Amino acid sequence: MDDINARVRSLYDVAARSYESELGHGIAVGELEHWRADLAFALHERAGLVAADVGAGTGVFSRFLAASGYEVVGIEPSSGMIAQALSQPVAGVVYVQGDAMGIPERDAGWDLIAARQSVCYLEDPLRAFRCWLDLLAPGGRVLIVEGLWSRASWNDEDLVDALPLSCVQTRSALTYLLRCAGFGSVRQRWLSAVNRHHGLGDGDVGSRYVVVAGPRA
Repeated sequence: MDDINARVRSLYDVAARSYESELGHGIAVGELEHWRADLAFALHERAGLVAADVGAGTGVFSRFLAASGYEVVGIEPSSGMIAQALSQPVAGVVYVQGDAMGIPERDAGWDLIAARQSVCYLEDPLRAFRCWLDLLAPGGRVLIVEGLWSRASWNDEDLVDALPLSCVQTRSALTYLLRCAGFGSVRQRWLSAVNRHHGLGDGDVGSRYVVVAGPRA
């Protein structure tokens, strides 16, 4: 099989222009309140904190985090996606080209490392999570939004079978991998308000959830 990361980059270079208009990819104005409600427990309440948004895509979640008070660095491997993100500039958000293993180091560490609907594309999620743990500031968190994706929702059978989290039908896989990576505090919740907005019940195929992890005390 070809280089997996190159295939994913190519996939999203092609999809970039239409990405946010596709169901479940963007966050419409009408659903922002649901995201805020579901993620309120997971976000820091202090101002002036810095977040890395891994797999930022067109900047959907980067803009959400900026509106929640973070300075944000969106990290995205696809140049096409970055171009779309830059077409919607927001104060406090910058974008760099890179992948899950290329998060820049900060002397003070990252207060938040976020990944919305992107860890399903990690070829080696355990390695990535260990890297993220090392990059966190004291009191920092990893926030992962994922869904119970189905195999049928992918149009590339080779990618599905090469990516460990591509279509897992349980939330326990992420919790297990984060604990294996060395995280001590791991919490998970359904994004119940978001799921209802999309006509889904918690646990339905395609329903979303959030996992928040921090270092051991």
